[in-house]
Amino acid sequence: MTTERPNECVICLRPATGYHYGIVSCKGCKTFFRRTCVSKEETECNLRKKCFDSTEKTPINLRCIACRFRKCIEKGMKISALELKNDEKLVVNSKRLGKPEVCSTSKRLDIVRIESKETLSNNIIQSLVYLESKLEMFRLSAFNPDYLELGSLTDIMNLESKISLAEKLGPMPGWPLSKKQTSPTEITTISQMRDIPDTRPTFIVNEKVWMIFNTITTIEYIKTFGFFHQLKNRDKILLIGHVTLICLYFNIAYFSLSKKFDGCLHPDGSISPERDEVHYSLSTMSHAALIRTNIQYKEYVLLKAMCVCNPTIQDLSDHAQIILTQERQKYADILFEHCMKTQNNGPCRFVELLGIFPILEQQQQAAKNFFIFRVAPILAKYDKVAEFFHEIMLSE
Repeated sequence: MTTERPNECVICLRPATGYHYGIVSCKGCKTFFRRTCVSKEETECNLRKKCFDSTEKTPINLRCIACRFRKCIEKGMKISALELKNDEKLVVNSKRLGKPEVCSTSKRLDIVRIESKETLSNNIIQSLVYLESKLEMFRLSAFNPDYLELGSLTDIMNLESKISLAEKLGPMPGWPLSKKQTSPTEITTISQMRDIPDTRPTFIVNEKVWMIFNTITTIEYIKTFGFFHQLKNRDKILLIGHVTLICLYFNIAYFSLSKKFDGCLHPDGSISPERDEVHYSLSTMSHAALIRTNIQYKEYVLLKAMCVCNPTIQDLSDHAQIILTQERQKYADILFEHCMKTQNNGPCRFVELLGIFPILEQQQQAAKNFFIFRVAPILAKYDKVAEFFHEIMLSE
């Protein structure tokens, strides 16, 4: 089944040349829309504001700027699609767009706020920076649920966000821990991991098992993205299962290095794992890449958002792949623009940052393999395990 290509401009009914600013239109209306948006002039219709109402007036009056511009807005031309130069941003005609008009169908036009592409990009960056600050508050907070009682990945996924609890509960009392409190304890002989002793540890309210709590934090981070809630439940599970460890290790590496520490430092001042633990090299695998690139904070938050938007995960639905591709491209475009503004050789810097991706992918795969062959046999002896964490570690 084939669909005919639209060939008539929805504004002036002349032959269309393609999709411009979100709708089918001719080159003349495309040019008119942009020119009017950046014009300093105020115009009003001298007739009855029906110059472009083809049901009452034939032919339509192309000379009426006010009616033609109103028709562009009615039909869906998007101000946000304009790429404005610096001098044009200063003269964008917000007065005309800020006035609600009554159209011929008695519907009020929405008030349109003009934002340049640069402004939109900066807003997205700032929202990601703000989100990271909230995540750090969450990690520092007194919120420390018994992870054995949290249930499955689906259970956590369907709960409302817990990030706001950080402000309600406040910081964990007694943090940061003293040197005596953070000094290494005796390592177990079988597991050779302090967080996973040979027998199930007792839950302590004011002590966080950081691998588990960072997993919870990362899931909450993923849940904050609007596109996540457009996905089907099966796709949500697949996405969380694949990207959680990637974002988790990325966060630990950046946090530790930002504190001038080359191991795995946590908000309470503890170090886990220590160098004598069997999984230390695995846990620090991505550190070298971040040191080599000297990744900056805004680059980090954008790259981390791109990590979440992974359309290549096996068995994702077509619907999910389309959404994730669009979202990843959005963050990639912003990161590229940022590199172009802040670096002498923007394209090379962009490629250099993307080179961190395969290292994080290798790290999460190595962690899952390690879990299957080394950790799972020990956990099998426990009478109870963190079900959601088990699901993530066993996912593909």
